Amino acid sequence: MTEQEKCGEASLRISWTLAKHMKPFTDADVVKECFLEAGNALFENKKDVVETIRRIPLSASTSTRNTHVLAEENHFDLKRQLNNANYYSLAVDKSCDVTDTAQLIIFVRYLDKTRETFFEEILALLPLLGRTRGEDMIKAVMDYFEKDELDLKKLLSVTTDGAPAMVGSKKGLVHLLRSNERCNENLISYHCIIHQTVLCCKLNHNFERIMQEVMKIVNFLRAKSSLQHRELKSFLEEVDAQYDDLLLHNNVRWLSIGCVLKRFFSILEHLKTYLSNSDQTSANAYLSFLNEKENVAVIAFLTHTFKHINDLNLKLQGKGKLYSMICELMSDVKSFSRKLDLFINDLGNECLHFPNLSKIISSDNETDVGRFKTFITDLKSEFQKKVCRF
Repeated sequence: MTEQEKCGEASLRISWTLAKHMKPFTDADVVKECFLEAGNALFENKKDVVETIRRIPLSASTSTRNTHVLAEENHFDLKRQLNNANYYSLAVDKSCDVTDTAQLIIFVRYLDKTRETFFEEILALLPLLGRTRGEDMIKAVMDYFEKDELDLKKLLSVTTDGAPAMVGSKKGLVHLLRSNERCNENLISYHCIIHQTVLCCKLNHNFERIMQEVMKIVNFLRAKSSLQHRELKSFLEEVDAQYDDLLLHNNVRWLSIGCVLKRFFSILEHLKTYLSNSDQTSANAYLSFLNEKENVAVIAFLTHTFKHINDLNLKLQGKGKLYSMICELMSDVKSFSRKLDLFINDLGNECLHFPNLSKIISSDNETDVGRFKTFITDLKSEFQKKVCRF
């Protein structure tokens, strides 16, 4: 290789490293500056070393082009491996980006016969510029597979969430894939287990109403005005609260509800004090809501319920777990189902697994735990029906 070609390779390697660590393209110039400083400090023959480093193309525009070239090469290699594979499976999910553009993300899992190893990769991110019905998603998927010349007959299974656009019996994405002549007619459909456990929590309308009210309080304190947010943080710091701020709930992040509730309940008494000192009408209404012991008991119960579900979610997440730790994953799912029986018995006794609720019960003997036991019973039934079918 000539010196110019070596500099080009160095530029590509630096862009690859920056992309892997999700750094901005402009950081390439910083890397070059670091190289120059290190070269001046480490080498006696500085002139040749420094001049070589200066010739490495690392501007922001060059780094952008490098990343584009590397991404195309990486995707070409992925398509080649999929064409060589006997079968592959997809995981499909839809969400919106910061510009409210709907995006359909497709993950693929396949066996690389050459390396005898399973791989999981992002196959495509397809924008849905109009509506997001099953018909719109199937069109985007079919156009993509036709453009990249991928054989849909090799598609063995599809994993989705439970949205009607995904699993609808007539116009859902899965049904439309099965009905398409280009696809495998024996296509297997799976429901994402982690989504299932979160969906299982939506079983009690009264609990849902209280959860929505808690989110309104959080939004009122945290996001209504910058001034109020700063005053809240200052107040929490002054009273030496366990946390100096609240978290905002995000539906896209599965663990968000549990984390928001945990922090909210931990500083609940301080929040009551802050609301009592506010002269806003809504603050008084929220304070009245939090002064009702039944509402606080539900918040305490949900705090620990979501924590237990989040613990299961974290155990099930992670790249490569399906084929390397299948026995452990099955054990986690089965053990959680058994834990629900333990929680039902615990709610009728000492509430060891619900310590926040236990404090409320000890101070108010009139708290009805029957509705909590009913909720866990319904959760167990839903969990076994939709998750533990295997």
